[in-house]
Amino acid sequence: MKASKLITLVCLALVLGAAWWYLNKNWDAISSLRITNPLLVLVLAVLMITRMVLRAVFQWQLLRRVGSPIGLVETIKLDYAALMLNQFLILPVGAGYRAAYLKQVHALPLKHFASTMAALYIYYLAASAALGLVAMGWLASRDATIDPIAGVVLAVILLGCIALVVSPKLIPDAGNLRTKTDRVLEGWHMIVGSPRLIVSASAVVLLSMLVTVVGMIAAFGAFGIQMDTPGGLLLMSSQRVGSLIRLTPGSVGFQEMVSLYYAQMLAVTSAQTAVVLVLVRVVNLVVSLGIGAPCFWILQRQTDQADKDTLSTPAAKDDS
Repeated sequence: MKASKLITLVCLALVLGAAWWYLNKNWDAISSLRITNPLLVLVLAVLMITRMVLRAVFQWQLLRRVGSPIGLVETIKLDYAALMLNQFLILPVGAGYRAAYLKQVHALPLKHFASTMAALYIYYLAASAALGLVAMGWLASRDATIDPIAGVVLAVILLGCIALVVSPKLIPDAGNLRTKTDRVLEGWHMIVGSPRLIVSASAVVLLSMLVTVVGMIAAFGAFGIQMDTPGGLLLMSSQRVGSLIRLTPGSVGFQEMVSLYYAQMLAVTSAQTAVVLVLVRVVNLVVSLGIGAPCFWILQRQTDQADKDTLSTPAAKDDS
């Protein structure tokens, strides 16, 4: 068995064990919670779809900047197919699928794809950390008890993103890490060389995060639990932090644990937060599978057609 699979199985076992322990300890509080407003579950699903569409718009803007002729609808389908793979497999599968598809169908060099992914993650991660710090300041102004460790984590992430872009030479020259970073940042600087793109892309990122916050508030509302804007912002930020830990498919367990830690600063119980996070996870899985599977099938047909077109060209016939 490969080491990566073994690590995944061990992490899944630990997550399941922790979940079982938590359920036993908090079963009375958890079992008392009921969905009182099913309509808000539907609203949550619609908001998740909207968030992914906005993320795809951001990706499309970057792909067009690096010379890819891909259309917006095709980018949306590609993002949903990759999301489905990420939910059930480890991170590189979804990213690898996108890279392979863009190279095969649109002849996009891997370096340019890596640039768009770097821009996407840097944008989202930095914005999430910044908004998380804003949320903590907002909560502090209401005399909430603030966890300094949580704030330090967000500050380190934000400063790390800024340092990566402003001064990549701060990255240790260990092996080929610097070479890979420089290659990725070549495309990054090409992307941020357009002020118009920066403005439009930033607007899309902030709008998608606003949608995520509203979705989090709707998820709590489905159980009749009141959640305010700073709380939604903090949980949105914590979900992004948790997604960095890719030791299980879709970071399952780790996102929830990080969010439970951050939720200690909010006026909700851990049982309420846990149940809401499970609802968010389930709805996300249903949406990703329900939309991602058909998108994956459609894209595979396009890939097969691209292969046939390549084989039927005169050059291919001459080579055969």
